Amino acid sequence: YFYNTVSVCSSVGCQYKREYDNREVKLEVLQGGELRGPATIKAEAGVASFLVATTDSPMLVLKAVSGNLETMRKLKLKK
Repeated sequence: YFYNTVSVCSSVGCQYKREYDNREVKLEVLQGGELRGPATIKAEAGVASFLVATTDSPMLVLKAVSGNLETMRKLKLKK
């Protein structure tokens, strides 16, 4: 399993802003695993936490979306 947190940030960085409270964050696992729990969570203090079960794939690819903000990360996994 892989525990992942997503921080809601804008183009000026990840400084906490009250507007980030309760903002919905959606996480998609595109490769290398699957979510264990809800795919959409309301952020608390700009942070949303997800649990991802990994597979035997050497790469985990995640995509997070919150409003008009979107990011994708590729993580190399060790066995």
